[in-house]
Amino acid sequence: MEVASGEDEDEDIDWMERLRLITGWTLPDQRPDMDWAERESRLGTALPSDYKRMVQTFGKGAFDGFLDLNQEPWTDLGEDGLLIWAGTEHENLYCWRVDGGDPDH
Repeated sequence: MEVASGEDEDEDIDWMERLRLITGWTLPDQRPDMDWAERESRLGTALPSDYKRMVQTFGKGAFDGFLDLNQEPWTDLGEDGLLIWAGTEHENLYCWRVDGGDPDH
């Protein structure tokens, strides 16, 4: 099996940098002004750092017109403990389960 040029070089790059490379993203951060402390306080939970980086980097929009990135997760935490961070054109929802632990794990 042949390895594509640059594949080995990208092994140490985190997934957000890989996403930048895959999408060809070269624009400056679209939402550098996000007040995450205020949002996390309102939601009553900390948010994953990679999600925050994705929102700050790409801002409002969709990947390939398919995956819509929520600028702020939403949910009824009392009901199911899920935070909805994205959705698709087919009305699929992508969520995290909030358990009070480290949101980066």
